[in-house]
Amino acid sequence: SLAPEFQLARSLIRARLKKGWTQAELARRVGMQQPNIARLEGGNYDRVSLPTLKKVARALGAEIEIKLFS
Repeated sequence: SLAPEFQLARSLIRARLKKGWTQAELARRVGMQQPNIARLEGGNYDRVSLPTLKKVARALGAEIEIKLFS
C-alpha cells in the first residue's frame, strides 16, 4: 500500500489525465506554475496549503478528504 502522500499524488495524476490535461494546463487553470503541479504529482507537499490543494481538486472536479488516524 502506498503512503498517503503518494496515494494523493496518484489520484491527482489520474484525475488530470482523465480530463486530458497536461500539467501546464492544470497549472494555468489554478493560477500556479507547472513545476508546482509536478511537485504535487511527485508527492512533495512541503509548504503546500490546504486551500491550494482544494483549488487543484476543484479544478479537477474532485474533493480533498482528510482523515485522522490514531
